[in-house]
Amino acid sequence: MSSVKNGKAPEEYIKDFEENKGHPLKTFMALFKGYYHNLILAGIFFFIKHSPVLVFPIVTANIINLIIENKPGSLHSIIINAIVITALLILNLPMADLQMHFRSIAQRSVEAGLRKSLVYKIQQLSIPYQKDIETGRMQSKMIRDVEAVETLSDQVFSNMMSIITVSVAAFAVTAVKSLTVLVFFLLMGPVGAVVVYSFRKQIFRRNRTFRKEMESASGKVAEMVELVPVTRAHALEDEESRVMGEQIEKIAESGYQLDMVQTNFGAVSWICFQLFQVICLIFTARMALKGLIPAGDVVMYQSFFTQIVGQMNQLLNLIPILTKGLESVTSIGEILTADDIEEDNGKRILTSMNGDYDFKDVTYRYPDNTDPAVLNLNLHVNAGETVAFVGESGAGKS
Repeated sequence: MSSVKNGKAPEEYIKDFEENKGHPLKTFMALFKGYYHNLILAGIFFFIKHSPVLVFPIVTANIINLIIENKPGSLHSIIINAIVITALLILNLPMADLQMHFRSIAQRSVEAGLRKSLVYKIQQLSIPYQKDIETGRMQSKMIRDVEAVETLSDQVFSNMMSIITVSVAAFAVTAVKSLTVLVFFLLMGPVGAVVVYSFRKQIFRRNRTFRKEMESASGKVAEMVELVPVTRAHALEDEESRVMGEQIEKIAESGYQLDMVQTNFGAVSWICFQLFQVICLIFTARMALKGLIPAGDVVMYQSFFTQIVGQMNQLLNLIPILTKGLESVTSIGEILTADDIEEDNGKRILTSMNGDYDFKDVTYRYPDNTDPAVLNLNLHVNAGETVAFVGESGAGKS
């Protein structure tokens, strides 16, 4: 089997971000263009791999009903049920390998493509833009944000696939067996929607604040390391430590607020769905007592409902992770869609260099500043010559 390939060019990833700007979910899905067939195959193999979890409640219910009925041929039917579930269990290993093979090719290719695209774009961005955004923030987007997108893809193509597979299969079997029980199962959907809606804005806001604080800290750390000689020369170590300490405390506070929102979100959703499990058990047991469903089906419905509740609870707990990942997609897009670039097309290519150079009528003005820091500078430097610029802060030395 082939391993990870080069995949899309950086220009294609940049185009994905530009076409879907302001829509991080659409952007995320567009990143996998060219790998959709891998994801479809991964989904098929995942369904086969996961089938024992779906079939086991049915087999258990069948065996319990056969024992209760105790008709001739019951033992034969029990053996057939056992053979079916055993065969599916044996298939789990090869299906797991195939599913991960196709999924990993898509994920790792996109991960590498994003990093290559960031490198490609950084080489095009103007030097003033790069100075303005700070090296630390660039590194944060290159490492932390790409890792967050990788985590997002893991959750979408692993946990989300499990949630969809289990939920659809459980609802389908229940619909065939009993429409009454299906209606009961569907009641928990609105509850989940209410829980998500009540926490969604808070989680999104806290994630964005935390990301901004982390990027700011990354930039300040890079600047601090670069200016250590100057800091020591002016005996400003304590002041620099104080400033960085305040930034670190802001990060800790933002992280604490985010942790508390996520914890409350998880606890509320867990309590809601555990209560529904208790109600489901009482509801199906009452139906069995009235003869509306076989006794063994109580176990099956309870197993399915437990799986659905587990998947819904998992989905709700994924919301903070998904929000963080989509925020990182937006963060990467800030670089890839930036239009402050330097075009080299048409510029003269140097065939040789002597080492001396000239500044002729050079003027430079800092962004958001009306007065030029340098005005009509003329300077000739001979090859091998060293020139030192001396002046107070803000005089235009840089």
